[in-house]
Amino acid sequence: MHRLHVTPWYCTEPSQDTLKISGMQVSPVEIENTLLAHPDKLIIDVSVAGVSGGRISDERVPRAWIVLSPAGTALGEKEVILRLDAWVQERLSRYKWLRGGIACVEMVGVFFAFLVFFLS
Repeated sequence: MHRLHVTPWYCTEPSQDTLKISGMQVSPVEIENTLLAHPDKLIIDVSVAGVSGGRISDERVPRAWIVLSPAGTALGEKEVILRLDAWVQERLSRYKWLRGGIACVEMVGVFFAFLVFFLS
């Protein structure tokens, strides 16, 4: 068992590089790359992880945490979220859609990814 100390929490295993959603393997990186490829460049960083909220108690659904770009900030959080959600739905299969939602944050990174993994 790997143990990483993140004060005051412990993550008891490393995060997975794929999510199992509706019986399908989903790469968070694929969703992140799709969001970052939006032509209006509304975000500068993103992290995707599985969160509770599926049809059964142990099923995970994808959720994105985004950092707005200056263009995204000018447009507003609500509009950016609507546009990014529509963008993902146009380009990815239904089971890869962000059913866990999209949230705006100030920054994402390694610590944030571990925190998301622990709290989900």
